[in-house]
Amino acid sequence: MDNPNPTDIPKISKLNEIIDDIKVQGDLSGVILAYKDGRLIVENTEGTYNFDEFIPLIASALRSAEDIGDCVSGRKVKKIIAQLEDISIMILKTKIKSAFLALIINEESCVGSVLENFDTLSKQIEENI
Repeated sequence: MDNPNPTDIPKISKLNEIIDDIKVQGDLSGVILAYKDGRLIVENTEGTYNFDEFIPLIASALRSAEDIGDCVSGRKVKKIIAQLEDISIMILKTKIKSAFLALIINEESCVGSVLENFDTLSKQIEENI
């Protein structure tokens, strides 16, 4: 079996720093960085989640939204928001097409600053995946 090229391996410690900063910046209950095929890259979440089911479901929602965008004159998806009883989940596409961020939002969260800086954050993620 071939060894993977070290430049192809995500820089986990740097990615953890980035999502930790996002979580603090937005006062979020959690941040998840994953691939669109449902594989977890890194996460920082409060509470208990079954990531084996949770992340593939989020990825599926993103892929479905992209399909909807394609049906509507080829519009691109920017974000998806799912509002649950006590939290909301915002799914954001990153610059790297195979990955996404999921923000777990609570009543105290302030995602405005995260969204304002998202292009920069997305570029940092891209550089470390």
